[in-house]
Amino acid sequence: MKTKNPVLRSLFVASAVLVTAVLAVSPGLARTTDIDFGVRGGVYPDEDRPFLGAEALFGVSDKGRWFGNPNVEHVLLNSGDLTTFSFDFHYDFPGGAPYGFLAGAGPTVIHQDGDRV
Repeated sequence: MKTKNPVLRSLFVASAVLVTAVLAVSPGLARTTDIDFGVRGGVYPDEDRPFLGAEALFGVSDKGRWFGNPNVEHVLLNSGDLTTFSFDFHYDFPGGAPYGFLAGAGPTVIHQDGDRV
């Protein structure tokens, strides 16, 4: 798919990444796990520009403490492209409401094209 609109392209990529992540969940795990989807937004400090993204969240353990969290984020630049694809895992520590604590990490692929106008 070729499109000059970075928002449409990032939405297409986000959809592809999330569908792939959902399909990667084993059938046994999928029967016992709810998959949540979300929208991400914020500011990338290095670029001082806003970003939009999407994420999926699903459990990967029987005890309900480990989670997979694939996500994609596209920075809204004036020119060029900056998109990140991450597959994070995190552990939720036991705690009480209203706050929760977690720790996690995961691989990230960064696509940056400064030549596109």
